[in-house]
Amino acid sequence: MKRMCLLCIISLCLISQAFAGTTGRVSGVIKDATGEVLPGANVVVMGTRLGATTDAEGNYFILNVPPGVLEVQASMVGYTKVTQTDVRVKIDQTTKLNFELTEETLEAAEILVMAERPPVELDLTGSKQTMTTAELELSWANSVEEAVEIQSGVGVRGSVRGGYGFTAAYIIDGVDVRDGNTQSSFVVTNTAAIQEMEVLTGGYNAEYGQANDGIINIVTRSARDRWHTTVKTRMRPRGKYHWGRDIYSEENVENQVITQEFFNKNDMGVSWNTYWQEQGENPTPEFNWQKYQEFTTPPEDMGNYADLDQWEWEGAAFGPI
Repeated sequence: MKRMCLLCIISLCLISQAFAGTTGRVSGVIKDATGEVLPGANVVVMGTRLGATTDAEGNYFILNVPPGVLEVQASMVGYTKVTQTDVRVKIDQTTKLNFELTEETLEAAEILVMAERPPVELDLTGSKQTMTTAELELSWANSVEEAVEIQSGVGVRGSVRGGYGFTAAYIIDGVDVRDGNTQSSFVVTNTAAIQEMEVLTGGYNAEYGQANDGIINIVTRSARDRWHTTVKTRMRPRGKYHWGRDIYSEENVENQVITQEFFNKNDMGVSWNTYWQEQGENPTPEFNWQKYQEFTTPPEDMGNYADLDQWEWEGAAFGPI
């Protein structure tokens, strides 16, 4: 019985990890200055334990590379080390990265090369938009929902292809965060904790199923070297950011302003008195007048909303455990 339970737990973990892509790939070829391939050269993704060695034809392939902007270094005995910076790795895509090493007779400083993004992504099979940590910080989006809405092909409330956004699948680190009963999504992360977010609007693979709208695939930030913390603060100066009168103004009442004399007539209707009777109260005229004042008087922090600065903050911490 214990073995069966253990097998079930392991199976569920494997299924959740394989449900959606959370990593990318890096591949390429390494040659010398004359154009000859270099078998046996080493390629390492800096800051991680990921790497590969070139085959007899100088090709290498690195799997399970975390998305983001990384540094990749190639080295071989007798050749100068070459490090390419700003290497952009995307979820479920292969980043082509070739190296050219030069022979060295004496120890020399390593060479830094700025990686270039290809104009056409050949392994892109579906329609999608991607936002990285840096792009989220530069955008005006304060939440995941707002970041989704500003993507091309996405409407109000994250709707895609005429949907209402309720049937879009939100996947965080390979785990579907939808309610099994209502199919609504629980987005339980903030923008400060996102490494990369991709919005798939069409043509996505069979691994992303059970979604009539789009797929929002989120990979959270991680690190192996040390702990990192990020804190973001936003402030909107006081002011009325809408047209027309105050939303709590008494002028919004269509009828005349109700006074205490109205309640003295004990003419509040059946539903009002019945409600308070069900709550165990005695709806006298004085009681009705008191409750009406409580309902129509907004809290101080809401009634003078136009005179208050609005503050928001969020933070994230990530690192090795």
